[in-house]
Amino acid sequence: MGGEDKRILDKFNEPAWDNPVVRFIDENGIDLVPKHEFSLNPFHLHSKMKAVMLRINSPVPLYFELLADELKILYGISKVTYYETPCFWSGETSMIQHPMVLATEAGWIGHNEVVKVHYDPKRGSLETLNTYTIDQGFFVIDTFDNYKQDVNP
Repeated sequence: MGGEDKRILDKFNEPAWDNPVVRFIDENGIDLVPKHEFSLNPFHLHSKMKAVMLRINSPVPLYFELLADELKILYGISKVTYYETPCFWSGETSMIQHPMVLATEAGWIGHNEVVKVHYDPKRGSLETLNTYTIDQGFFVIDTFDNYKQDVNP
C-alpha cells in the first residue's frame, strides 16, 4: 500500500489491518479524544461524538440527544413495560413527559388500550415509573401477552 492511505496510517501509527478506527482530530492532527476502534456500534460512536462536542465546548444539539435515546432502543439498552390507560393517546401524552421515558407506542392487549413504554433504567427505577403512572390515573399491568400496536395512531 502506498500513497495517501500509507501517509495517513504512518502519521497515526496505525497498521493497515486495524479497522475500523475513527479519530476525531483538531486542525493540527492531534486527537481530541481517544480513538474509536474495534466497534461498529452506532451507540458507541454517538458517545464518542458527544465527548468531542463537550471537549471543544460546543453545545450538544437536542436532536443529537434524541438520537441517543433512539439508539438506546435500537441496541437493547432501554427496557420495555406496558400500562393500561382509559385512552392510549392521553396515556402516550402523559408518559412521554416522564424523564425516564424514551418513546411510547399506542396499542392493545385484548380489548384494553395500553401504552408500550421504552424507558432508560439508568434514569430511575421501574417502581418510580409505576408510581408516576398510577398518579396519572393509569394502571400497572403484569401481562404483556398478545400486545398489538394500534394500526391507526
